[in-house]
Order: sequence, then structure tokens, then C-alpha cells
Amino acid sequence: MPSVNWSTTAIGFPPHAKAGVRVVAISHMSTFAALRFCEDIGIRTGWILADAQQHQLEQVPADAPTWVALGKLFADARVVATEGLASGRLVFAAATPAAGKPIDDRPLTAWAEQHHQPWLEVVDNETCWWGGLSDIQLGRLLTWFTCQRPIEVDWKAVRIESRCFARLRQGLFEHGWTRNLALVRPERKSLDLWGGVHRTCMIDHAGLPLPGQANSGIRLRVDLNELSAMELTERCPVADDTGKLAPGRLSGLWNA
Repeated sequence: MPSVNWSTTAIGFPPHAKAGVRVVAISHMSTFAALRFCEDIGIRTGWILADAQQHQLEQVPADAPTWVALGKLFADARVVATEGLASGRLVFAAATPAAGKPIDDRPLTAWAEQHHQPWLEVVDNETCWWGGLSDIQLGRLLTWFTCQRPIEVDWKAVRIESRCFARLRQGLFEHGWTRNLALVRPERKSLDLWGGVHRTCMIDHAGLPLPGQANSGIRLRVDLNELSAMELTERCPVADDTGKLAPGRLSGLWNA
């Protein structure tokens, strides 16, 4: 059984809960990974607003919106590819040149919503908040979330089966999803996701059930580059306090 025993989390918030649009929060997603994801799903340009403590971007002025082309940022190595906690906050609003420059009387996220464009907020290089994603873009984000380490799958090549996407989306907004890295079997390209959010999760999760309370799990499997899901009937093995596997409560994944 893997010694890696910690969790990442995805939570969905309906419109007007956190912003004027629906918002999805992902833990343990770095600035580099988030901006690369934007580029990979076809978001090429926009405005970045970084605070003075943001050290994940080079040659980007602080405290004022800056027009960027993501491809050039990466080509010039101006996005620092580090993981883990690093103080600072940035907002990226997708935009085309025709939209003009953001005005100062509203947050950059609200400006993006006014122009019907998605936005991203990264906090401390650890938590990403995504606003205004389409269903297609949300499906790509959920695929990214499920296909991270230790599973060795290129998420960009994976299609998400329609029933699987519907189940993931439903759970995302009802109770959130906890992905414990010890519940991944890379050799079988499968993993277990459990509904609910543990108490020490860095994302605001007031009002959401703990994993043991939700007790709702699905087994995901990548087969021929398609992601599918099946319901789990066993007891949730994830500890409510830490998101780690509860002692003596192993997942059926290891007997499957």
C-alpha cells in the first residue's frame, strides 16, 4: 500500500455563493499548474493582477492589471514552476484585446464576469478558485483533478464519459470531493473519490459534510483514455479530521 496518505480537495459553489457565477475551488494546485491549465484548454490571453507578495511570476508589475499572453509567459520562463505554500495572491481574467482594459471601479473577477469570461484566483500558490467555467471547461478541470499523481495518465488525452461527468459535477456542488493519494492504483489507472471535506482542508467549507457524514464514494477508472465511474457501497475510509486514511479502515480498492 502506498505510504503517501494525504488528500486534495475540490469544492463547487453555486452562483452568488462566492461570486456572481459558479465557482470551483481546488486545493494543491500551483500558480504554474493553473496558468498552464488555462493555456491547455485554449485560454491564451488576459489580464493578470498580482499583489506585491506574489513571487511566482517574474517581470509582472504588482497591484495593477497587466496584459499577458500565456504562451509568451511560459516561453520566457516567467512563471516559476514551484509547488507548496508561497505567500501571495493573483487574479487572472481571460480576455481578448477587443475587451479593452479593465476599469478600476470593480474587482477584476467582476470585470471578467461582465464580459462573460472565466477567471482564476490563486492564493498562496496552493489554492485555486475558478469562476465562470463552461461545462466543457469544468469537465477538463475535473479530469485534471482526477488524473494527478500518483496516477500516470496524461489528462489532456482523457475523455470523460457523460454519466461520469454528471456524477462528478453533482457531487462537486453537493458535498465536494476528497482525493486521497493512497486511494490511487496507478497500475490499474483507477482511484476512489469520496464526498465530503475534512476539517483541516484549506478551502472554506462551512456547511459541507465531513467525509464520514457524506459517505458517498465513486471508483474512477481510465480505460482506453476514457474516464468512467462506478458507485461504492463500502464505508468511507477517509478520516474526518485530517483527510488521511482512518486506521484500520482500508478501501476496497486494494482488494479489487
